Amino acid sequence: MGCNVDKAKADIYDILTEDQKDFSESSIKRTDQLAELISEKLDSEIKSKFVMSINDKNKNNTSNTSEKKSSEEFSANFLKERQSAKNHLAKELNKYNASTQAIADGSKNSTADFINRFFGSNLSNTGKYNKDDVVFISTNGNRTDRVIPIVNGEFQGAYKNIDLAIAAGASFVADTENHLKNTSK
Repeated sequence: MGCNVDKAKADIYDILTEDQKDFSESSIKRTDQLAELISEKLDSEIKSKFVMSINDKNKNNTSNTSEKKSSEEFSANFLKERQSAKNHLAKELNKYNASTQAIADGSKNSTADFINRFFGSNLSNTGKYNKDDVVFISTNGNRTDRVIPIVNGEFQGAYKNIDLAIAAGASFVADTENHLKNTSK
C-alpha cells in the first residue's frame, strides 16, 4: 500500500510554500519540482516496506550509527534543554531512533537547533549521504524568529543538503501531516 503521490505532492507543496512571500513563475516551478521529487521518493520508500528498510539501513550504515549517541541520552538532553516542548519528546525520539543523520537548523533554543547540536558536526548537515542513510529533517515551526528553510522555491542554508541526500538515494523522517496540522497557526 503506497501513498497517494498527488496528495503527498500537494501536502509537501503547501508545507514548502507556507511562509513564501514571492510567487514568481520560477519560484513556483522550483517548489513544484521539489514537491514532486520528495513525494515520489516518499512513495518509493513506503512501497518498499519503510519500517523494515530503516532497520536494514541503520545496520548497514555503521560508520554513522556508531557515532550516534544513545536514545537515553537524547531523551535526557531533550527534556533538559527543551522543557517547553516535552510533549513532543516521543515523536522526536522516534525520528532520532530511525535516523542515521540530520539536516537541521533553527533559531536559538528551538527543537531544530537542539537536533542540530545534539547530532553534532559529524552527523548533522554533513552534505555527505548515501543510499543507506535515513535523514532526520528538522525545521522551526511557526515562530517569529524562525529559520526559514525555503525562500522563493529554493532551499536555504543547511537545507540545501536535502538535494544532496535525495541525489544519494537517502530516506527521510520528518513530522507527520497530523502533527503539522495540529501545531500550525
